[in-house]
Amino acid sequence: MLVKHVGRLKEPRAKSNMLLHIGMLYLELGEEQEASQHFIKGLTIVEAMELEYAPQFLAILQVIQRQETPMVADYWLQNFTNRIVDHPKFKRTIAGLAL
Repeated sequence: MLVKHVGRLKEPRAKSNMLLHIGMLYLELGEEQEASQHFIKGLTIVEAMELEYAPQFLAILQVIQRQETPMVADYWLQNFTNRIVDHPKFKRTIAGLAL
């Protein structure tokens, strides 16, 4: 039902937020592969847009690293590393991945 709602949303950030939220719900259910797919869909919508830091990005990137190919995981790691210039708090996300 939530996935159908995403199609009705017009604003890209709203679509992205909804897809990330759906991914978090799948993560709570222990369905990491499905969660990862929703995370990537949500992040792709806003990949070139400025984002505000959120602590959930660490969990999102960890799931992507576990479930996706190294090439896909590296792409998103680089995307978030590039965001440190705009928002220094993204260093926390990158540092958390190294642990």
